[in-house]
Amino acid sequence: DQVLARRQAEQKEADLRKARDQFELSIAAGNVGLWHWDAQNQALNWSRQQEALYGLSAGEFGGTLADFHRFVFPEDLAATLASPAADLAQSGEAAYEFRIRRKDGAVRWMQSRSRTVYNGNGVLEYITGVNIDITEQRRAEEALRESENRLRLALDSADTGIYVWNIAENTLHWDGRLREIWGFGPDDAVNYEVFASGLHPEDLLKMQAAVDQSLDAQGNGQYIAEYRVINQRTAATRWVLAMGHVFFDNGLPVRMVGTVRDITESMEAAERLRESERRFRILAESLPQIVWMNDADGRTEYA
Repeated sequence: DQVLARRQAEQKEADLRKARDQFELSIAAGNVGLWHWDAQNQALNWSRQQEALYGLSAGEFGGTLADFHRFVFPEDLAATLASPAADLAQSGEAAYEFRIRRKDGAVRWMQSRSRTVYNGNGVLEYITGVNIDITEQRRAEEALRESENRLRLALDSADTGIYVWNIAENTLHWDGRLREIWGFGPDDAVNYEVFASGLHPEDLLKMQAAVDQSLDAQGNGQYIAEYRVINQRTAATRWVLAMGHVFFDNGLPVRMVGTVRDITESMEAAERLRESERRFRILAESLPQIVWMNDADGRTEYA
């Protein structure tokens, strides 16, 4: 019995070492730092990986909250568990992000997740957690925001709106510019039928034919159409140029993404030009003289 108990204990210890090794390997591979705040002894313990995240050598961390605070940007300090004594009511888990300045001066973004534990008497025992360097993620997010801002600025300058049509669910996502053209508020639900109801009756069939052609899996999925929109609030009519691309899944259309640009001014200018030419032709045909016009190369444009 003693031999069997010893072997079982040895096996449990081997399993524990294996689990610990696997855990430490996953932590190292994931570049995750571990920390533990002992509230009773006012001691903050950092793992080797945690020290490396802050640019420290093994054993270099001082082990106090003050040693930790000196790395954190002052304006971000409040976002951290700066003073565990002030967070007694924050039982359970927490997540927060903050900037640090490493020992080598490099600025990095950290994401921290922590768990607060109390004893049976409601006294804080410890807070334990992890740090993950999310600098590259934050940079990518910032680059994406800048790209979206530039795109939004370009679209606003061109009087253009963006839409995403989920064909399978028949839902439309419109940005603010499209809602403005159609006369809908930010909270109004829109789908394909709502979109079509705002079109000029004379342009509805033309638009529908362009949509049907783009949804045909045998085509290239491109959609382009010019039509008039009647604003639901003001009843004003605007000309728009709609373009889009359909995405297919196993031959079935699932999503269309595109833009709609207000071309009212250019359409009205073209109509004024056509009317001016019409009046000119009426005048020219009614004169008793021959009226002619040549271009710079001597080609006759009108006679």
